[in-house]
This record gives sequence, structure tokens and C-alpha cells, in this order.
Amino acid sequence: GADAEPDPPGRADPLAAAVADVDPADVVALSDVLDDPGPEMSAEGRVRVRRLAAEIAELRGHVGEGLLDLLHRVVATIGLDVELTATEAAVRARRQENVAAFLDVAADFTDPDGTTSLHAFLGFLRAAREHERGLDVTGPSGADAIALMTMHRSKGLEWEVVAVPNLSERVFPDVTVRDQWTTSPGVLPVPLRGDAADLPAFEVSDQKADLDAFAAEVRAYAEREERRLAYVAVTRAKSLLFASGHWWGPAQKRPRGASVFLAELAEHARGGGGRVDVWAPRPEEKSNPALATPRRFAWPIPYEPEPFARRVEAARDVLARLEAALTPPPLGVGVPADPTAPAGPPAPTPSRDAASAVLGGADPPGLTAAEGALLAELDREAELLLAEERAARVPQLDVPMPANLTASEIVRLQADPAAFARELVRPLPRQPVAAARRGSRFHAWVEELFDHRALIDADDLPGAQDAELTDDDLRSLQEAFLRTPYGSRRPAAIEEPFELPLAGRIVRGRIDAVYDLGGGRWEVIDWKTGQSPADELQLAVYRLAWARLRGVDPSAVDAAFLYVRTGAVVRPHLVTEDELAALLAPPAHPPTPPQPRA
Repeated sequence: GADAEPDPPGRADPLAAAVADVDPADVVALSDVLDDPGPEMSAEGRVRVRRLAAEIAELRGHVGEGLLDLLHRVVATIGLDVELTATEAAVRARRQENVAAFLDVAADFTDPDGTTSLHAFLGFLRAAREHERGLDVTGPSGADAIALMTMHRSKGLEWEVVAVPNLSERVFPDVTVRDQWTTSPGVLPVPLRGDAADLPAFEVSDQKADLDAFAAEVRAYAEREERRLAYVAVTRAKSLLFASGHWWGPAQKRPRGASVFLAELAEHARGGGGRVDVWAPRPEEKSNPALATPRRFAWPIPYEPEPFARRVEAARDVLARLEAALTPPPLGVGVPADPTAPAGPPAPTPSRDAASAVLGGADPPGLTAAEGALLAELDREAELLLAEERAARVPQLDVPMPANLTASEIVRLQADPAAFARELVRPLPRQPVAAARRGSRFHAWVEELFDHRALIDADDLPGAQDAELTDDDLRSLQEAFLRTPYGSRRPAAIEEPFELPLAGRIVRGRIDAVYDLGGGRWEVIDWKTGQSPADELQLAVYRLAWARLRGVDPSAVDAAFLYVRTGAVVRPHLVTEDELAALLAPPAHPPTPPQPRA
């Protein structure tokens, strides 16, 4: 269509060349194929096109749903969730995290005009692609993951172990003087820049000596900037720093060697600040040996080498036992010592039956008791190997706790951890919340009553799950609220957003209302417009969050539910911060692997 984005160069160039001499009116679009596949398409292709057309037609009927509900429906309809679950274990979790991160972007999206329609979201994605090089890719969330990032991105972060590779000459530091305003008319002159005071100065001159001096000053400035960046990199490590360089890389023609930064680190290590494991001398080769060696790659990629090694070992064991069963017996077996004596029973002849006996567990004829015992031991080991292989085939997914949670997600985690884990692995579309949007009107009315206007979406409001509220109830709820003690009290905060660090994670949410009781004490109130019982855990999170926001002890913050319909104020016993942290902490024992099914 007219709004279609260009493909990456690797794909776009061949496609553009294929249709370069074709009239644009004759180029067949996918939408045309869905309507009429044409006679050239195979029978299997027609089946697939009809299936795709049916999926698109079904999804078009749900365009009016909420954005996040629609995206979950798309994932389920096209089978993306199933494909992710069936992916190799080595990449499954990362791909699921990418999809979850995209859904998080959709959940947080609100257009400047306050809409969350599909059209607005697609416009946002187009703008991100055109002007911001796409959406940000989140890093791995697991505690045992390796974070790969640039030195600039690492500023302000810290890890136990940090590796800084490629500290090689002409790589880092790189003091190459690129385009300067003195030689390139497309570069903004330094005197016109806002940071001119921090950059090398140059007085306009036609003397070559002045230009050379300016170029040297620019190189010195570039080296200082690279040294500042190197300082950022090496100070990210809490306990251990690895640094390395190389003489030969995969492609360059000249040897590089250690850069000045790696040499300085090596000198520091030799002086007692660490150790130098390897320091290779300058190579004798004049050309890069890597360029003369053909590169070979395994395909498909052996993602899980340990199970593959077990299969190879089991196969070798089976072949060895087959070979032993089919080997002819030594000469003389079954031949009587006295040639004149009557012949005994014929010697057993190796056969496939003997091999079957070996593999089946029965002792083949002609084995001694010791050989039979050894064979039985081999049988047991083979059964153990096969059982281990069967267990490895049973999919087991350890679901990591998300780094970011909402207060309602903590409630679901506490109520049913297994169901919450399934929800993380395979999010399902939620029930349409039209009634919940009407329920949020009560919260908006309370904001208007006290002149607090929060720029948030209706689904973000804590009362958005009071689905039984209808338009006819709104006036009665307003009147009921005004009869409560809180109807005439001005809150200190309404719909207060928070981000609470807890047990190494971030818990996000919004507090309905907070009242100043005086004397350094506060009261957190959660409106409940419905009849269903409220969860005390969520209120405990709100209390702790407000205590952190105000810098007071949680004991100085009271918390209660206000059931607006009845005016009842319920003050439950709330769990402590340590109990909340224990809920989010990882289990003390590893998960039990599932048993293989017969």
C-alpha cells in the first residue's frame, strides 16, 4: 500500500530489481493475492492463502477492541505463541521476552490526543522506525544473562564481571580525524556550536602550519574523549575485569597489536593489580592467516550440545553391542577333543536373533555367568541412558520472574503462582472491559471533585476492574461517596503513580488517594466501587510505596479500603516489607523436572 515501509537493503534490492521494468499497475500486491490467488499458484499455496485470508478477516472484525486485547488476539490467531514455545530452548526465552517487551510498549502507549487506537499505534511505530531507528531492544532480564552493550550505554551501570574486548591498535582508542569544519563544508563550524568552549579552537588562517597544529589538537582531543570512555568501561566491574586485544582479526590485512589502553592495563596487572594470562608476541606472518583458511560452520546450529553428546554415546553403545553379538566365535568352540568321539551339539552361530537377545535383555547362548552379569549391567546402563534421553525430550520451561511487576500482578502471583507463570509464558486476551471503563468514570469524577487531573488512560486506574459498575450506578455512587467521611476531605494525592524497588525488582502502580493525618502520619485509601472482596496484598504494596515516596517508616502510614456503595471502611492487617520481598524472592530449591510420560 501507500504506507508500506521499505524493506532492508538485503531484501529490497533483489525485489526492486525483479520489478524494475514492470508497470506498477501490473505488480501484484498481497491483498490482491488474498482475493484471487490466480491459476499459477499450487494447491498447497492456495490452501495457505485461504488460511491467511480467513485469519485476516477474523482479526479485522476485532479492530475496535482495546489495543492490547487486539494484539494478544493477533498473537493467538497467527500461532506466534505456539511457535515461540516450540523454539529451541537456547533462544526461546529471549524471543518470548522480545514479544513481551513489544506488548509492554503497546500497553504503555497513549497518543498525544489521548487515543489508543490501532491506527494511532501504527503511526507511532512508523515514526519510531523512520526517526528513532525502531523501538529500543531490551536487554536480557535473567540474572545469569550476559549483557552486551556499547561503552556509552554502560554508563551508570555496574556488574560483578565485565569483559572489554578489542583493545587493539587502531580500534580502541580510535583517534582518526574525520570530517572537520575546516575541510568539509557540511560540518558546522566550532564557533557556532553550543559546546564550542569544550572543543579545539581554531582561528581562521591560510597558513598550513596553523592547520596542522589544529589537526594535532583535534587528535589529542579525540584521544582524551576515548580515554574518558575507557574509564567508563573499566569502572563498570565490581569484582573482575577482563580485557583483551588481538594481532589478527577476521578480516584486516595488517596486524594490530595491543592498544595503549591494553598496554597500560597490562602494566597495572603486572604491578600487582591483577595478572596477564596471555601476551602473544608479534606474529611472523606478513598476511592474515585467517584470510587463507576456509571458514566452516555447522548447520543446523547445535543449540544443545549436552543432549546431542548423550545421543551419540547411546548410539555408540548400541553399535558396540551389536558388533559383539555378531562376531564369530573362536575356532574350536563346539568341536570335540577326540575326533573319533561322537559329535556334540553344533556350535551356536551368531545371528540377528543373538543381537536381538542382547538388545532385548535376554542372555544369548554361550555366555558365562560373569559375561551374563556384565551384559545385565550394560542393559541397565542403556535403560538409564534412554530414560535420561526421554526426560530431556519433555519440555520444561523455567519461567523467570519479570524485572518489572504491577501491584495487581503481585496479587495474582500470590494467589496462584502456577497460573501466573502460565500467564507470563502465554498471555491470553483479557475479557473486554467496556464496563470497567465506565467504572473508571467514578475515579475521574473524584479527581474533578478535588481538582486533581491525572493524564492517564482509563485502564490504568485502580478501579478499572470494577466491571459490574454501570452508567445508572454512577450517580448513586457519587452520592454514596459524599456521605462518607472522605467526601468532604481533600486528599493530599490522587492517582499517585509509583515505582517501588522491591527484592531486586520494580513494582509499578497507582494509589487511589492519600490523606495527611498530621503529625507525620498518612492514610492510604483504595476506592472499591464493586462488591467483590479486596486483596490485602495490593494495599500493602500501596502503603509501602507511599512510605518510600515520603521517606517515612511504613508504620507511619495507615491503609484502608473504602467500599463506596456501603460506606464501609475496612482496615485489614497488612504484610510487612520483608514478607512482600519474600514473595518476590526466587525459590530456595530448584524446580522439580517433569516426569516423562509413557
